[in-house]
Amino acid sequence: MLVRHSLAFLVVLPFFSAICQTPAPSTFQQKVALAFNPSGAQLTSVSVSGSASWISGSQRDTGNLKLQLSADGSTNETWSLSTEGRSYVKGPLGSPDLGRVCSYTDAKGSQHPLDGPNCLRAIPWFFPSFAIHPTNVAVSSVVDSTDAAASNQGLKKITYKVVIPTPPSTRSDVLETFAKLQDATAETIYYDSENALPKKLVYEQMSDADQSKGIEISVEFSDYRAESGFMIPHEIRQYVQRTLQLDFHVSEVAIH
Repeated sequence: MLVRHSLAFLVVLPFFSAICQTPAPSTFQQKVALAFNPSGAQLTSVSVSGSASWISGSQRDTGNLKLQLSADGSTNETWSLSTEGRSYVKGPLGSPDLGRVCSYTDAKGSQHPLDGPNCLRAIPWFFPSFAIHPTNVAVSSVVDSTDAAASNQGLKKITYKVVIPTPPSTRSDVLETFAKLQDATAETIYYDSENALPKKLVYEQMSDADQSKGIEISVEFSDYRAESGFMIPHEIRQYVQRTLQLDFHVSEVAIH
């Protein structure tokens, strides 16, 4: 199974445990925002592109990958690998009903819809979404503490989930389905305690065939460089079930 969907850096006001002596939520949020966007400039779009190596068992593929995020929350991924081309498009993230249209186009040019948690994850995985459009991302914190293990490694751990409007129904089965959908959007981000830049993202990718089943995904970010005043990771590695699947080297960055 190819796991090539957008991931999301979702941001809210998490509460940090006083026992760990972490900054107040608003203070740390501001630190993260400033870490990526020191000037606080208003952005229209950000895109990154570069070389990608994809691995799945004995299969190997190389080529190029381009990711783009616009201020309205829409995203676009274009995979141009040696044996396959594929693109993913997610429309603007509507609020408050989260109405958005997501799809991918396979190597044969056929278009397929994306729905559920895989669609609701709004933003590509190379920077926090609030640095682009803070008022357009409807999210809420799930886990609000920094555990000892993460703290000892110089990391701050926060888990987020998308806020999905509660359905106008009191039926238990409807509410249970709603709760499962919202929980399935959960993502955990590990931030560097000193510079507040994301180091790692962990979440579950839902199977396209059965969205009740999730596959563990982790993404590591490194080699941050200043691009037009913004900090962008140039080395991004994605692991599926703890096995390296994608090694992405960013070579071009466009900020508008």
